[in-house]
Amino acid sequence: RSSSTQYNEGEKVEKGDLRPGDLMFFSGRGGGRSRVGHVAMVVDVNPDGSCVFIHASTSQGVVYQKFPDGGYYSKRYIGAKRIIPTDAKA
Repeated sequence: RSSSTQYNEGEKVEKGDLRPGDLMFFSGRGGGRSRVGHVAMVVDVNPDGSCVFIHASTSQGVVYQKFPDGGYYSKRYIGAKRIIPTDAKA
């Protein structure tokens, strides 16, 4: 249920291999650079390798964000995980 617990699940995904549905993990404000404190979901991947993710912002509610953003989220990025395998059947 927490972002740090979610980070312990799934398979690691490199930035260049992100797909819609993958979870992206970021450090929180006070937890240090390597401690997961925030999670987002990839919704779109662009041909240039950048992506758009959706997450719940403390100040703005649910928002879409481009990554890399050259700032806040780029500096706090820890990694990404794929929870649902790509070969999973509905």
